Amino acid sequence: PYTIEGVGKSSTALPRIVSLVPSATCILYELGATKCLVGVTRWCRYVMPPSGAVNRPILGDCWHADVAQIAALRPDLVIGGVPYGPEVVKGLLARGIRLRSDYVTLD
Repeated sequence: PYTIEGVGKSSTALPRIVSLVPSATCILYELGATKCLVGVTRWCRYVMPPSGAVNRPILGDCWHADVAQIAALRPDLVIGGVPYGPEVVKGLLARGIRLRSDYVTLD
């Protein structure tokens, strides 16, 4: 089981994670959590073996993510790491999609 912090959502199913930054994808791969990945960027295929990244929807690159396509995947969590444009951040948050980023300000 897992619980997503701050949401109170608990489930025995695997969490659905979208990674919008290759370093996060690499970490998830090294942790053996690629089964949780439901979408990645076009750059993520360079940090995972071909069988891992190729089978995931490509949601854009590290600077331009397709918010509608991300929302359609129904992720429990989106991991980012670069300063996306405000329209991406606002689009994800407006749809109630949980976003984690190592970027300090999202304005």
